Amino acid sequence: MKRTKMVIGEYNRDGYVVTRVGGEWLYSAGANKYDSNAPGRNMSLRQIRCGCIKTGKEIAKEIGAVWGGAERKE
Repeated sequence: MKRTKMVIGEYNRDGYVVTRVGGEWLYSAGANKYDSNAPGRNMSLRQIRCGCIKTGKEIAKEIGAVWGGAERKE
């Protein structure tokens, strides 16, 4: 039986993380719209969520995986 690779995202007010199911980090970004690694928050939760979904789908497509969705974590 073939296992399907899956990519998921988690986000909160501080930014987001895109991982493979199982915990391998693929990408992370903060909540600063001008520099994802800079401190500070100037993005709404909605913008962060949209970035997480967009990036997660792109990464899943690049590596031939299935996008499993994004979940808010506190």
